Amino acid sequence: MHIRHLSPRIIKLAIATDKRSLWHIRKAIKKANILENGQLYFSTDMEEGKTWLVSDEFRNKA
Repeated sequence: MHIRHLSPRIIKLAIATDKRSLWHIRKAIKKANILENGQLYFSTDMEEGKTWLVSDEFRNKA
């Protein structure tokens, strides 16, 4: 619900957590169709997510 409210202002969103939580979060966000695929990055490594956020690259790591 919070992401839906903020979605007009979100340019890129990186989510880093354990594999099981990533699966649940990815499934919920895609089902709700809140953000486009290029705006999302899912990873188990927080540093990798931060690197993607500051890059000029827009792609989804599935």
